[in-house]
Amino acid sequence: YGHTTVLLARSTRDYAAIVNTGSNYVCLHLGATVAKNCNGIYLAPGGGSFEITQDNPFHGTITAIANSATTSVTVVESD
Repeated sequence: YGHTTVLLARSTRDYAAIVNTGSNYVCLHLGATVAKNCNGIYLAPGGGSFEITQDNPFHGTITAIANSATTSVTVVESD
């Protein structure tokens, strides 16, 4: 299935949370290269999550790919 951009690069990002609210797994990829297959951070269905914090900073683009075309993620971001 195709990839999608979850967050664009943002130099002022202090916090972000990405939660897989769907029923299929999602893999995140950090950086300019798009997600392919599941070569990144695995988010389990029904609540798997990844947080960006001051202790775990990342300011680049984040893309995602799911194992099915029908899944959802929720994203929160702040400076």
